[in-house]
Amino acid sequence: MITDYSIKDIISYRKLVWSNQNDFFYLTHIPNSFEAFSYQPDFYLFGILDEGSITIEINYTTYTVKPGYLLVYKPEQIIKVHHISNNTKGAFFMFTKGFIEKDHFHKTRLSFYDVELSNPCFELTTNDYDFLQKIYDPIIQLLGNLSSKVWNDSANNLLVTLLLESNALIKNYTNYSFELITAEVQIYNKFKTLVLKHFKQYRKLNFYSSSLNISVNYLYKVVKRQSGSSPTEILNKKLVSAAQNLLQYSSQTISEIAFEFHFASLQSFSKFFKQHTNYSPSSYRIYARSL
Repeated sequence: MITDYSIKDIISYRKLVWSNQNDFFYLTHIPNSFEAFSYQPDFYLFGILDEGSITIEINYTTYTVKPGYLLVYKPEQIIKVHHISNNTKGAFFMFTKGFIEKDHFHKTRLSFYDVELSNPCFELTTNDYDFLQKIYDPIIQLLGNLSSKVWNDSANNLLVTLLLESNALIKNYTNYSFELITAEVQIYNKFKTLVLKHFKQYRKLNFYSSSLNISVNYLYKVVKRQSGSSPTEILNKKLVSAAQNLLQYSSQTISEIAFEFHFASLQSFSKFFKQHTNYSPSSYRIYARSL
């Protein structure tokens, strides 16, 4: 089950102290207590890691965030934290769409939080990391000393500064462009969002085409043109990736995983998994946990 999650939920679950509005939040010391479940945030997050490490799953792909790495995630993505080492430190900022839309920034510039990044976690060069540290650190100090009467407006302006500087740098590491989003791209993006929400339960294409009000044939053509893969290949890839993560990181039995993914039997799940990975689920679990 995937839980809808807010900044307020993050603060409450991790027992963090925060007295300002819940549409913007930042932290430098990352507690190693975290949610044991997958969640879908209604907020954006970006920041750099200075010390320690974080293992995080974004849309069923697992990333290891290390010192000198930048991490970005956004609403409607599916997030699952697997590990946070002791004494992990960095500079991370969370904000809602409503908070940033108080400013003209989003109306005049396409930024990294408007599009899907090819990689939401990447290592910065030493120069770029040092540059962001010099921007982030004094802004964090300012945020901690703002007057409560004007905190919200001042925090908004400081966040815009962070976004402007980060945006200029992140473009060098990703493949996103500033082209207008076409109708086909919109259909493809909506298809991917539906897949993330429903792939465990629905693997027949007519569910997705009906949800998008298009034919199965047109869905196939759009997805193939936009991604180079068929809709079924994308569904199977998500299913395999999610199963691999559960086999490696969870304590669920293989039968429980098969049931969660709505397979008719353990045997049908095992056959599917081996067909796509050349491993049986039990063999993959042993292999993945030995790495």
